[in-house]
Amino acid sequence: MTPKKLWLGFIAVMTISFAALIYYGIEIYREAPPIPDKVITADGTILSASEKDIVSKLLGLRSTTQQFRHFLRKKRYHYIRFNC
Repeated sequence: MTPKKLWLGFIAVMTISFAALIYYGIEIYREAPPIPDKVITADGTILSASEKDIVSKLLGLRSTTQQFRHFLRKKRYHYIRFNC
């Protein structure tokens, strides 16, 4: 087989694969149940409110990212430097 045929086959496989991923991704997104703004029990207590949940998730993600960056910065100085 020539390299041209191999490249064309590779491009065809990649195109078909990504097309399938996009198609099924859209179908899954369409069939997903709606996310409620509030969940209220029979007592009248609110179990979750969407804005509070989003803000808390974002703050948690920010905190986790900062901790990970700190860990990476801290570990970087423990390695032996051979460029001296």
